[in-house]
Amino acid sequence: TKAGFTLAQKMVGRAVGLPEGQGVRPGTYCEPRMTTVGSQDTTGPMTRDELKDLACLGFSADLVMQSFCHTAAYPKPVDVKTHRELPAFISSRGGVSLRPGDGVIHSWLNRLLLPDTVGTGGDSHTRFPIGISFPAGSGLVAFGAATGVMPLDMPE
Repeated sequence: TKAGFTLAQKMVGRAVGLPEGQGVRPGTYCEPRMTTVGSQDTTGPMTRDELKDLACLGFSADLVMQSFCHTAAYPKPVDVKTHRELPAFISSRGGVSLRPGDGVIHSWLNRLLLPDTVGTGGDSHTRFPIGISFPAGSGLVAFGAATGVMPLDMPE
């Protein structure tokens, strides 16, 4: 087709290594580079388990951030254990772990991400107003963090 590309298609195109100005058409399978990966606390333990299954000892994504914004205010006993153990797991692999009470993950990510880049996260708050993000479950979040790419059928 001779039609141009949307900004989103161009950002994904850049993330898969296409020439400047080229994009990925809807329905096309690709594996864009994930520069930013966000993991939130309610799925963080599942993401940790997925990372162990992937034998991930170090993250390939440029920024992997773990938050505790959903369980900080009224933690259950299991949340207190997660608050205590998950930060060391994330930081030992090169990630950044927020502390309970540090705020909502998207506020932090939006301060740190680079414009026109692609990322993912396991939270409805993981949206990138100056880039593009694709929501994912704990398995894809772990895969994106570990490998630095994410399998994607480009949406419309």
